[in-house]
Amino acid sequence: MTKLREIAGGGVLYAPERNLVYFEAFGGVERVFKWPFNPLTKFKVGAYVVTSVANKFANPIQFKVGLATWDKKKNRWR
Repeated sequence: MTKLREIAGGGVLYAPERNLVYFEAFGGVERVFKWPFNPLTKFKVGAYVVTSVANKFANPIQFKVGLATWDKKKNRWR
């Protein structure tokens, strides 16, 4: 079993002082791993496709890779 998780999301930025409107969307897959020397610690690796549109510029479709570790004290990814 691959244990891959599908991820999707997006965001909007509106900055009237700069006359900027920005939209972003992404989708991808992530997998969580445990550190071999400390099974209570974990990290995740992800691959994403990202696209965005703005009224002042345009970004093409991009491919991104992410790495995050788990913060046990705050109970969230960092």
